[in-house]
Amino acid sequence: MFNSDKDFIKQLKLLFSSLFSRAMTKVVVGCPELKDNEFIFSNIKLEEIQMYEPDPAFFIHRVEVLETQFMNDLFELFPFFKDTCCLLYSDKFLSTIGKHVVKLSEIQVFMNNENIDICVITSNKTPLVVTCAEIISEHDALQYKRVFDSALIDPMCATAQDITDSIDVKSDYSVIDLNFFKDRICKFVHPAKGYVSIKEYPNKAVLLDFSYTAYAINDKTSLRVNTVFKSPSVNVTSVQPSMIWFTKPKNKENENE
Repeated sequence: MFNSDKDFIKQLKLLFSSLFSRAMTKVVVGCPELKDNEFIFSNIKLEEIQMYEPDPAFFIHRVEVLETQFMNDLFELFPFFKDTCCLLYSDKFLSTIGKHVVKLSEIQVFMNNENIDICVITSNKTPLVVTCAEIISEHDALQYKRVFDSALIDPMCATAQDITDSIDVKSDYSVIDLNFFKDRICKFVHPAKGYVSIKEYPNKAVLLDFSYTAYAINDKTSLRVNTVFKSPSVNVTSVQPSMIWFTKPKNKENENE
């Protein structure tokens, strides 16, 4: 491994916990149409994506990890991240690894029928085996990506607005004015536990340079919105597949809203 055990665990927590403030616990690994360093994070259960019905509470994120040395360490310790199509449950994964008290190299990974089990050594020196992922079909992995793609906006055809300073980190959600129309008002709601956690991730990752942008395209009086978070460590494109935002005309009473 390139990183020390301590540094690796820190980066692991940043990616699988802090990035979305522990909200996106389903992680598609090994999707055929994504690169080895790209994952799909979501709050959609496997059975919900298999029998997909639109729900405004659903989020899907394509996450590109840019730290090559961390990725190489991840592949070394947990080879299924490189060679298996599976759905990782990040909360169980991190909780299990957090109970491990000896060197990370002593963690064992087992394929158990359709599950992936992680074996760690706990403080009383006994092994603990927990199912942290399940092997899924390429069809199911691609279904997450198909739903993601259905809501994806082409940035070249969209209107962009930096929203970094519009996030209220003290609130559970932020109401953001999107200034895309001269004659209409549009407000976009950014839930703290739906998108990238601007409150948690930049601070814990000690990011001095990052951007957070909303992209929108309009269909007459409604908008579809994506967000894109870019940093030296990760790039994240986020969608709410079934959510559109309606505008209203400006008038003398609300033109300054």
